[in-house]
Amino acid sequence: MSRPLASRRQRRLTLLSAGSILLGLLAAGATVPFLFESTTMLYKFGWDRGLLRLGKVVALWATLLLPAQLMMVARWQWLDRLLGGRFLRQGHRLGAGLILLLVLAHPLLILLPEGLDNLPLGWKFWPELVGAALLALLILQSLAALLPHSGPHAVTIPYHIRQRTHRLVGLFLPLLLLIHIRFVSDTFRQPLPATLLLIVGLAFLLLTALSLARPLRASRGWQVSAVQRLNPTIHSLLLEPVGATAFDYLPGQYAFLRVRAPGISREPHPFSLSSTPTRTEALRFTIRSCGDWTDAIQRLPAGARVEISGPYGEFSHLQAPGAAALFLIAGGIGITPMISMLTFMADQGEQRPVQLLWSCRSREELVFAAELAQLAGQLKELRLHYHLSGGPGARGRLGRAELAPMVSSLPCPGAAFLCGPGAMVRELRGILLELGYARRDIHDELFSL
Repeated sequence: MSRPLASRRQRRLTLLSAGSILLGLLAAGATVPFLFESTTMLYKFGWDRGLLRLGKVVALWATLLLPAQLMMVARWQWLDRLLGGRFLRQGHRLGAGLILLLVLAHPLLILLPEGLDNLPLGWKFWPELVGAALLALLILQSLAALLPHSGPHAVTIPYHIRQRTHRLVGLFLPLLLLIHIRFVSDTFRQPLPATLLLIVGLAFLLLTALSLARPLRASRGWQVSAVQRLNPTIHSLLLEPVGATAFDYLPGQYAFLRVRAPGISREPHPFSLSSTPTRTEALRFTIRSCGDWTDAIQRLPAGARVEISGPYGEFSHLQAPGAAALFLIAGGIGITPMISMLTFMADQGEQRPVQLLWSCRSREELVFAAELAQLAGQLKELRLHYHLSGGPGARGRLGRAELAPMVSSLPCPGAAFLCGPGAMVRELRGILLELGYARRDIHDELFSL
């Protein structure tokens, strides 16, 4: 199986170390405009001089934050194990917002002392124009990330186009920023600042090269052995190795798939494994059709090549070995990691109490009902509950009334695992907290990656 994820203590130490290094770099960057003044400072005094210095400081901070941004989306397994994918994604979003604020503050702090009458217009001010282009790209990048991609007001841009555009623009932004800083003033024509800027630029280029090379190293050769139709919109993709070593993963984790077949984009997509590491003959990914890419999965022929990168995530019952009982709650296709965990438990002969609550929109979506019934025969302490939110016999949305009796039937709260749409998971997490679960004992996976 995959190597275990980091403990809470290891995670805290990693965050403390990384935070200390980043704060040290930001503090060092803040000294540059003071120790290596540009000639424009000779004509500024008082508040004007302070604003210009501050404007340069925030630009340097934005530059120093860029390598950290790239690391958080590079999908390195060692970093995912240390900090967790959700923390990295949230950190990337927060970092992007902070960089946007810093870059917006920079021209305001520079222009306030100069006044609008001295706007740098004309080709001789090309470094300033590069900065303006950088600001425009960063604003567009941020707006594109904030657009709703699901729901009634969704902007229907294909996933692979959004991802490729975001990464392409993300590669140009640091290049433009480094060019702007290098040539906009004579501070970075002095030996030491120029060397430091070169080091930051080389670090970014190295991280970029490692990020681009990562899929080539991490991908393993697999081929489609079969595609099983579970209902009109849900299919299981079965993969067998082609000269590949065993794929080590924890039950409940996910991986990125890149399909090499005509008529389907080669952009990698993340899916939870519905197979278990105790059965190494094949890998199974159960996928719901919800777009062009997922629609094409059901038409893949046997023998089509697939590359797998992973595993990722920290959603596994093995992360709660001391929990005396488990409460598993799945929404729709969010049942897939639960199937992986329950099959693993059955294969290992594990018999701790488990309550499984699976909410679906209709009875036709209960595609694993027979498999779950078989698992219930092996796991004597497993109790199955199905909740239909639509169709005949519908009971509406899950709430406290449904969860409370199941929690009280367990010998103790133990650990809870939730997987499904983001809104559902967030709401049920709050209910579990009200029912007595500790925050550290609630593990969730949102299908919104």
